[in-house]
Amino acid sequence: MLVLVLAGAITVQDLAWPEDSKTVLDQRIRGGIEQLRGDPIYGGAVPVELDEAHRSIKLFILFLYDQISEDMHTGERPIRWLTTLGDVRALLDGVGVPLGGQQQA
Repeated sequence: MLVLVLAGAITVQDLAWPEDSKTVLDQRIRGGIEQLRGDPIYGGAVPVELDEAHRSIKLFILFLYDQISEDMHTGERPIRWLTTLGDVRALLDGVGVPLGGQQQA
C-alpha cells in the first residue's frame, strides 16, 4: 500500500471517507426501515422510536431483518451466517439437529 501511495497510484483522497457517503448511508438506512415497516409479518412490530435511534442501532436492526427475511424473488430463506453460527454451536454442543442442516451421524 505504501508503495502505491508513494508512486502516486493511490492518493489520500482515495483512502478518505467521502463526506457525502454518510448521507447516502442514511438514505439507505431510511429505505431499509421503510421496507421493514412495510413487511406484512414484522412491520407492525417496528417501534416509532427507531427513527430517532443511533445509526448503529438502525444498522443492527436492518442486519437482523436481513437475516430472517425471505428472498423476494425466490421466496426461499437462504442459509445466513447467524444460522451457520447456530449450526456450529449445535454441532460443538452435540445437541442434535443444526437449524440450517441435517442431523449429523
